[in-house]
Amino acid sequence: MNKQRPAPGFADLRSVLLAAGPGVAVLAVALLVAPPAAAQSGAMKGPREAQFSPLTVEVKPIANRFVVLRERPAPPPPAGGEDATSGEAEKGKGGGKGLFVALARALEGAPTSLFPSPEDVLAGASPWPYFGGVFDERGCRSPSLATAAGVAAAICGGESARGPRIEYAVVREGVGVRLYRVPVAENEGGLALSEDGRRLAVVVNEDEVKVLHVIDLESDKVVEVRGGWAEPRRPMLAAKAQVLAFEAVIGRHRSVVRVDLAEGAAVHAWSDGGDTALMGLADDGQRLLVRNKRIDYRELFLVDPVRGVIFDVSDRSGEVSSAALHGGASQVVFSSQIGGVCAIYWADFVLRRRSSMLGAIEYCYGALQLDRERRFLLYERSDGRGPATLRLRDRRTRRQQDHMELPAGCDDAGLDPAGRYVAAYCEQDERGRGLFLFAVPQERQK
Repeated sequence: MNKQRPAPGFADLRSVLLAAGPGVAVLAVALLVAPPAAAQSGAMKGPREAQFSPLTVEVKPIANRFVVLRERPAPPPPAGGEDATSGEAEKGKGGGKGLFVALARALEGAPTSLFPSPEDVLAGASPWPYFGGVFDERGCRSPSLATAAGVAAAICGGESARGPRIEYAVVREGVGVRLYRVPVAENEGGLALSEDGRRLAVVVNEDEVKVLHVIDLESDKVVEVRGGWAEPRRPMLAAKAQVLAFEAVIGRHRSVVRVDLAEGAAVHAWSDGGDTALMGLADDGQRLLVRNKRIDYRELFLVDPVRGVIFDVSDRSGEVSSAALHGGASQVVFSSQIGGVCAIYWADFVLRRRSSMLGAIEYCYGALQLDRERRFLLYERSDGRGPATLRLRDRRTRRQQDHMELPAGCDDAGLDPAGRYVAAYCEQDERGRGLFLFAVPQERQK
């Protein structure tokens, strides 16, 4: 998760307020936090029309290059017995059977993951080593979790300190672990794991060129994606569509690309120049959350290239540091800073309203993640003096306290879409350093 530090002069302002006494400090907080929050809360603007240009794209199948570190077990039979997987379902490499298992579990109301939960496959109690001791987690980063964390992925480079070196994508499926033997691209190449754990997208170095590989983890089929762009990074996969989105350089500017893998079509999803970043992708792959610096602030926009419209999400709510898009594309949560005040906002496109969730002058908020049920908000908090802390806020309660706080020294986190687990890299943990998987308490705190 990227660090968000307070604005210059922040520490001096806090020192003055504290020295003035508790009463003055409380009054100052009220005066400083309330006006920006109130000014930026309220009705949101409607969509505005925009033009999106097509891009050339080539999607071609290639051979997979997995190295198996521990065999993944065969999926269990469906609830209806072995007959349910006979005939066509037995063909291929388990893909048909997997679909029947997922359907049976969905009908029973159970999680649709084809793999057991971490409690069933990882030794001991939470937190667990991310790969269950099969692969050394000390040189890993960028954890990504599928629903219920039965499938997990990360970028790893062995035991050396996290830094410039040859790295690979490593995937855990239940107890099975395998490594994709193509070097991950440097400089935030990144990977993405689909919510159901069936697809993986990773930016790799192929003949010294950065390209995207999209892998079907059930069938082991791989496609390579190239096109009218350069330097792809930070890929995202739509949960319910064959759509891939990522950042890339087009012309002289870093921008955003949307690729429909089923149609073999690509579009330039952001036409303005400047500091552009992809922050989210809707389940259906139609809408993208984009951050861009148009004037003086980095603002947030919901982009719909299919309809040809753009929604202004943050408006003039300050410098946006991070954001998360709910899969249904109807809610957005984002963190921003204006002057010496930092805040987290909630934007609702159904109600067309934006409201302030948290505000402070004594610390700022960094990277945000939201679970599918919109219950848990994972966020980073920093006071500018020491390491940032990772916290989980339960939106179902009215408590001002956080639901969970990860140990000091943990960062680079990933939240399970079901809100049951958090993965993070912990530098100073009693179990050592590396990637760990934490169970999230599900009971509602009073």
